[in-house]
Amino acid sequence: MEYNKDMENSLMNIRHFYVRLRNLRRLEHFSGAKRRKLYRQIEAEKKRLLQAGADGEWVRLYCRYYATLGGAAERRLQARKEALEAGQHPV
Repeated sequence: MEYNKDMENSLMNIRHFYVRLRNLRRLEHFSGAKRRKLYRQIEAEKKRLLQAGADGEWVRLYCRYYATLGGAAERRLQARKEALEAGQHPV
C-alpha cells in the first residue's frame, strides 16, 4: 500500500488519539465528553484514509491494533499488510 503525506498524517493522528484515550481511561474522573470527542476525531481520520484510497479492512485492523495493543490484532494487521503488498485481497 502506498502512502501519501495526508495518509501518513492521518495514521499519526489515529495513533495519537488512541494514546490519549488510554491515558483518559487511567484517570479516575475522566470526562465522557472528552472521550466522545476523541472517538469523533478518530472517525474523521478513518474517513480521510478511506477517501484517500486506503484499504478499508486494513484501516479497521490498524485502529483495532491501537485500541487494544493486543497480539491477535497485530497478527491480523501484519497478515493483511503482507497480503496487500503481495497483491492479494483476502476476504
